Amino acid sequence: MSFAIREGRRVFDGRVAAQATAVCGCVLVVWAVFVRRVGPVDLFVFLRAGRAVAHGVSPYVDTSSASLWSGHAFVYPYLVAWFFIPFGALSMATAGLVYFLGSVAALVVTVWMICGPGVGPMPYILALTAEPVVRALQLGTLNVWLLFGLGIAWRYRDRAVLLVSALTAVVVAKLFLLPMLAWLLLTRRVRASAATALLCGAAVVLSCVLADQSLGSFARMLSVLSAHEGPQSSSVTALVRSLGASNALAVVVALVAAAAVVAAGWTRFHRTRNEAFLFSACVLASIAASPIVWSHYFTLLLLIPLILHWQPRSQLIALAVTWLVGAPAGVPALGVLHPFPGAGWVWGAVAVLLALVWRYGRRTHQRPHASMSRASFPTVSRLDLVARPGRDRKLAGHRRADARRAMHGESAAQRVDTVFEPDQP
Repeated sequence: MSFAIREGRRVFDGRVAAQATAVCGCVLVVWAVFVRRVGPVDLFVFLRAGRAVAHGVSPYVDTSSASLWSGHAFVYPYLVAWFFIPFGALSMATAGLVYFLGSVAALVVTVWMICGPGVGPMPYILALTAEPVVRALQLGTLNVWLLFGLGIAWRYRDRAVLLVSALTAVVVAKLFLLPMLAWLLLTRRVRASAATALLCGAAVVLSCVLADQSLGSFARMLSVLSAHEGPQSSSVTALVRSLGASNALAVVVALVAAAAVVAAGWTRFHRTRNEAFLFSACVLASIAASPIVWSHYFTLLLLIPLILHWQPRSQLIALAVTWLVGAPAGVPALGVLHPFPGAGWVWGAVAVLLALVWRYGRRTHQRPHASMSRASFPTVSRLDLVARPGRDRKLAGHRRADARRAMHGESAAQRVDTVFEPDQP
């Protein structure tokens, strides 16, 4: 027993060392190459809003001001500015460094919370070096913290208080995540859905009251922002408009696409009873339906490979695909890949299509010929069917599983070595 404990500790310590090495290396590279020389524009907006709220001044600008759609105006509910009041005592440089380290910590905790302590270094590398994450760290956006909140909602989805609190926080911070309520409804968490909707509505109303602003004024501000920034963003609406469609048709196409994604996730959920498919579909649908999408919004899609437990090779491919979605500051060469708004969706769709073609083509190629006799499949002796203690029991289980797969025309390698598929139990 003592030998087994020592061996387990040795393996666990090795994994922790690999994780720590990967995290430290990725953080140093991202900071030195991408973040150090770029000012966190979004964070500066939050800091000014926090200082304005601390002095009793409204953080909002007039809807006719050009700063509203130039990226220098606070356009979030009033309560969001409260979280940045503690940064008011710090200088801009110090606040930027503290916010960067806090964002990195949130990413690491999210991976650890979803994947567990025994996972390898690849999920941490994906979470820290994906292009949307790098862009979010450069600008100091909320998307890393939204990923953290969604991770809490998924990890503690069976605890109503934590679930409702986390979803309320992320929806109030970014209203485009409102379709996440569909996940609660379709999984029959009706009370949690109603509580989240009521708390979100109450938070928005309270924000308008505290800011001495009407709901109509807040909605008009968001409408003006969407009208100016939407066509230049990476949203589905902008992509459809770039093809010559009207704005109304583009909005309808985006909503239909989002509904189709949710329907596909719901169908997959009913077939596999794996709730992760529906949760992932709702996250993707929230971004697809948003009128304004920037590349750092795709940070939220990192939840998909994490909660579906993609294999390291699949995560590495996903990491490469993220650098086709956008181009962070300091890498102008990647801008050639985005000649029109919404080009990131095209690259993502092409990558998914190629992965599906490769997967199903490989499955067809490896399927055994119908003329093969049963004698050609590996057999299992009666001794292997007897459960024995220790290593023999595990070996017998693997042999029985391999024999069952072979008799059904499916090899063991095909079952394990898949792309963009969760690990099978």
